[in-house]
Amino acid sequence: MLAYKGMSNRFSASEWDHTRGGSESVVTKAWVKEHIQEGHGPLGKVYPEALHIWEGDSATYFYLMPNGLNNPEQQWQGSWGGRFSREKEKNVNIKAEQYAGAYNHKGGAWVNELPYLDYYLYADAIDRWEYEGKTYENKWAPIFRWRTAFQHDFAARMDRCIKSYTEVNHNPVAALNGDQSKKVLYNDVRGGTVVTLDAGGSHGPDGDDLIYTWWVYSEAGTYDHEVSIANSESEIAKIQVPTDANGKTIHCMLTLEDNGAPRLTSYRRLVLNVLVD
Repeated sequence: MLAYKGMSNRFSASEWDHTRGGSESVVTKAWVKEHIQEGHGPLGKVYPEALHIWEGDSATYFYLMPNGLNNPEQQWQGSWGGRFSREKEKNVNIKAEQYAGAYNHKGGAWVNELPYLDYYLYADAIDRWEYEGKTYENKWAPIFRWRTAFQHDFAARMDRCIKSYTEVNHNPVAALNGDQSKKVLYNDVRGGTVVTLDAGGSHGPDGDDLIYTWWVYSEAGTYDHEVSIANSESEIAKIQVPTDANGKTIHCMLTLEDNGAPRLTSYRRLVLNVLVD
């Protein structure tokens, strides 16, 4: 699909303008040169200059990274690699009116997909995300909303190529209600109840201070109204399950960031399955 354009946009503002969003400071040539290519060992030396965009295909791998953000078998949850529809959609990439197919980069020509109809794919999903006073609502937001985090993660891994364990930063360990794994947790709850979100036991392996942010990933769940979390920037937070959410799901998220260099992030997710009375 086309969500990969959210990875990095190196073009002028007039090109792929609709895909722009999030921090672009971590995908500039200067940033990549400093944090990846130079002074980071033999792997950094062979990291190529971008002719198109950097890391366009990496979204597929990111979806499988065990950082606590998602269950890879539930593609609608969303991850560094984007978010996809719950059900397969029919002929989602057909452009019959303009091209009658999808672009074949290798062959350099538009490929006619019409003989292969009908086919079904999980389609790119849309996220609504606010960043620096601007609201984005498109299918690239499910990737570029995480860009700073995954680029910092990349930089830290490159540091580990040339430095000892004690000289580099490591991702914090995010605990959720006593669980220190990276699994998505699921709880059955009833509307009107108050659920405690407890990150006690979280820690930074390097002794860094931690920043807690609890939030609801509305698009990943099936309850389509706003839900607030009390004490959302504390180690322990609370969420009151709406009384009209019976039969719906609410995805409670923890973003845990340290203050190391570079700043690294881990996640946890608690899915509330609201029971039907």
